[in-house]
Amino acid sequence: MGAVAVIPIYGTIFPRANLMTDMSGGATVDGIRGAFREALADEAIGSILFEIDSPGGYTDGIDELAAEIFNARGQKPMVSIANYMMASAALYLGSQADELVASPSSVIGWVGTVMVHQEFSKMDELAGVTTTIIRNPPGKYGGNEFEPLSDQARTEFQAITDERTAQFTNAMARGRGVSAAKVRSDFGQGGGMTASRAKAVGLVDRVETIDETVRRMATGKGPVSRGTMGVQAAAPIHGGDGLPANDPDAHVSGEAGTPPDRSLEAEAALALARAQVR
Repeated sequence: MGAVAVIPIYGTIFPRANLMTDMSGGATVDGIRGAFREALADEAIGSILFEIDSPGGYTDGIDELAAEIFNARGQKPMVSIANYMMASAALYLGSQADELVASPSSVIGWVGTVMVHQEFSKMDELAGVTTTIIRNPPGKYGGNEFEPLSDQARTEFQAITDERTAQFTNAMARGRGVSAAKVRSDFGQGGGMTASRAKAVGLVDRVETIDETVRRMATGKGPVSRGTMGVQAAAPIHGGDGLPANDPDAHVSGEAGTPPDRSLEAEAALALARAQVR
């Protein structure tokens, strides 16, 4: 059955590595994709665990990566675990695995999209600063910080937010095997929830620690079976190359097929997981 590959998704999710990720860390779409593709291609890897502790991040590339993860169902068992936060874009990705797990103290949810606009025209006026904007056509450079938000810019921003939220909702429905209506009504309505509440409404499949999850996967007890698991086709994938920001070699090398007790193989897998991805 092979080893368990642990792919860590920690911190804010960015499209690519940049100065912010260099300074404060975080995950990148390119990095996750690179590690994921490597794990799929490695014949020594039998299953994949996404360990997620992230408040979410930018929308860029998330829908494409989510579709890629979903489309990989059936190749190798995949599990995502909230350990200790799986919010927004992180849930978008995590929900596409075969099974979704939450550690007991985790919080999970925040399905939806938000855009924030700030403008400083009154502050600039008090400071004696005048900003002149010369534009063509009239809608160019809308939503800047130098002037109040125009009706046109507000409408555009709302349309983008609505479309991104619809993508998120549909991806959640696809990944969890439920209707979009259930996602909207039961999965937090834009807010988050504890692991136990998430389990009660069907947002996650089980509540267990990462140690228990790694041990279960290493001993050959894979994801739970949900009727649509591994058989649906996702939307086409659009582009993406992989430059791993997190170490793509963070693989757990414990052998599968051991009994459910704390055998040497399971202990080895667990020890390596804790050492390499914490």
